[in-house]
Amino acid sequence: MKPVLLLVLIFLLAATIACRREENDAPKGRAVYYWRTTLRLSPYEKEFLESGGIETVYLHLFDVVRREEGLGPANSLLFHDSLPKDIEIIPTVFIDPGALSQPDSADSLASAIINRCDRMLTENGYSRPEEIQIDYDWTGSDRERYFRLLEEARDIMHRRGGRLSTTVRLHQLSQPAPPADYGALMVYNVGNITDPDENNSILNLRIVDRYIGALREYRLPLATALPVYSWNIVFSDDRFKAIAHSLDVRDTAMFRPVDSIHYRAMHYGPLAMAGKRDGSGGRIFPGDIVRHESVSPAVLETVLERIRKIRPGSAGRVIIYHLDEKSLRQYDQHFLQKILGGSRRQPSRGL
Repeated sequence: MKPVLLLVLIFLLAATIACRREENDAPKGRAVYYWRTTLRLSPYEKEFLESGGIETVYLHLFDVVRREEGLGPANSLLFHDSLPKDIEIIPTVFIDPGALSQPDSADSLASAIINRCDRMLTENGYSRPEEIQIDYDWTGSDRERYFRLLEEARDIMHRRGGRLSTTVRLHQLSQPAPPADYGALMVYNVGNITDPDENNSILNLRIVDRYIGALREYRLPLATALPVYSWNIVFSDDRFKAIAHSLDVRDTAMFRPVDSIHYRAMHYGPLAMAGKRDGSGGRIFPGDIVRHESVSPAVLETVLERIRKIRPGSAGRVIIYHLDEKSLRQYDQHFLQKILGGSRRQPSRGL
């Protein structure tokens, strides 16, 4: 065989093995995010974990924010309940967009994040985690700092036999892959939530199609995270006012429909804003417009089908965002089982 031909064959074989490794190294099994500030499970949520055959919970433990005195934790999880012992817990840490604005942001932050995750879990009866996930919406301006943070965190986790994952947003698929063991592709929050002309900022097929073609060449194993939540976006005089989960747009005494997704407030009322631990907020005024957003089963199925067609391994693990009774009850449970895919265990009984 000619040397040139042999080199070509070796290159093609190496490329094939690399692609297969990226597919095979992606995690498998059923998973959910838990993203509230208090770990308190309803009977329905506990049953969903069991009957849904959930193997892994990505548990949001805290945020990293920048204050005057420097970087520190915020919105730390309060443990009121416990998760089943046979479920893998992957602590997940959200880094606030402004946290890495300074050149020295990544210095010692990796070890601080991992140590705090270890401490929060072990102090609440769990073992030290084998994996940690970091969630950050990086851009070209702070990518170098974030990737340095990931490299340090990955090295720490590897030294103790663990691994590191990170979230990957759709717009980041065109950028270099982050230095992590795998990524969780966030197929939600794709639109501009503050735009009054946006129809669905949670999941818009037109926006998804704009980005997912890059999956073919993306050099990182991926899981796929899909939304099952809904929310209400409040506008006042066409200006974004708040995200409000607790408003009931079906309350005909309070709201009048403008069209299929927009509702006009008729009276004053309390406005509990998302992210407030105590449910506090402002007020809604007569004339304010509420845009109700949710994701239909048909759209979720279409997105997953398109991802599988481009890169089947990315759907080996589907992560539902997130474990919340109100959100889960919007969907038929057989449909959720279908979206989640293969299960580790057989359910003991139906939901």
